[in-house]
Amino acid sequence: MSKKLLLIDAFSLAFRAFYSYPTHLRLPDGTPTNAVFGFLSMIFKAIDDLSPTHVCVCFDKKEPTFRHDLFPEYKGNRVDPPDEFKQQVPNLFEVVSQCGISSASSIGYEADDIIGTLSSQCASANTKVLIMTGDHDALQLVTDQVSVVMNKKGVSNFIVFTPEKVKEKYGFGPENIVDFKSLKGDPSDNIPGVKGIGDKTATQLIQSHGSLESIYSHLDEIVPNSVKLKLSESKDVAFLSHRLATIFTNVPLEFTFDSFEYKPIWSDIISVFSRYQLASLVKKYTPFISEPLTQNKMITHGSTSYYCIQTLQELEPWFKK
Repeated sequence: MSKKLLLIDAFSLAFRAFYSYPTHLRLPDGTPTNAVFGFLSMIFKAIDDLSPTHVCVCFDKKEPTFRHDLFPEYKGNRVDPPDEFKQQVPNLFEVVSQCGISSASSIGYEADDIIGTLSSQCASANTKVLIMTGDHDALQLVTDQVSVVMNKKGVSNFIVFTPEKVKEKYGFGPENIVDFKSLKGDPSDNIPGVKGIGDKTATQLIQSHGSLESIYSHLDEIVPNSVKLKLSESKDVAFLSHRLATIFTNVPLEFTFDSFEYKPIWSDIISVFSRYQLASLVKKYTPFISEPLTQNKMITHGSTSYYCIQTLQELEPWFKK
C-alpha cells in the first residue's frame, strides 16, 4: 500500500482558527480555547478526509530566520497577534504532543522551510505528500507527488492544489510561483518586489519569458518601455525578493519517516479534548475508541497533572452539551 504524509503548517491553521471562532470559548479559569478548538478540528477533519498514513505538524520558532539576515525588514510590517491568541500558543504545542502526533521545528527557519525539506525528502513513487496550509507560498512545492491542501471556506472545506490546479489559478505552473512573488512582491511578508509591477504584469512577463532569470536575460525585448524601466531599476530588489520568497528545502533535520506514522490512541486524544472542554470533538470521536482505556494513566498539562478518562460512562455528560 502506498504511503501518504500529511504536513501541517501549525500557525497558519491556528491563526485561521482563532479568527474563525469566537473568543468567548474559554475554560472556567478564563483561558481562551478558540484557537485550540479550531486547530484540532481542522487537523482531525483533514485526517478524516485525506486518510494519511503519516502526519507531522510543523511549527515556526520565535527566533529570527536567515531571511532576516538577508533583509532585516522581512515581515517587519506584522503586528503582534492578540493576547488571546498568544495565551494559546503553548497549548498548541502541547495538544499536538498529547494527541500523539509528531511535530518538527528548527531555529533559524520557518515552518515553510521545514515543510519544504520534509516534502522534498519524503516524496517518492511510493509516498504522496499533502501540505495543509493557508499560505500560498507553499504552492511552489507542488509536484506530481506533492499537493497543497488549503481551506476553501471557513475551516471545514478544502481545495487540493495539484500542478494542474496551480496553473488553472495562476496561468503558470508551481515552478514560477517564486518568480511571480519576486516581481509583484508580497505585502504580508514585506517582500518588496519590483515597484510598480502588479499581478497582471507579473503574470504576462512570466507567460512570455518564464523565470525571473529569463526575464532579465531578455530585458531588451520587454515592452512597453515603462515596464522595462521598472525592471531595470529594481533588478537587485527583484533577485533579493526571489531569495526571500524561495522555500529552503535543505534544513538540517534529524528524522525518520517511520517516526511520523499516525497511530492514534483515541482514549488519550479524547482526554485532551475533554481537558479543553471541546464537547463537540469529544462527542464526534468517542466512537473511535476501540482500545482498552488505561487505568490510572496520568497526563501532564503544563505544571498540572490529571488522569485520563477511565470509562465511557465518564463521557456521558459531554453528549448532553
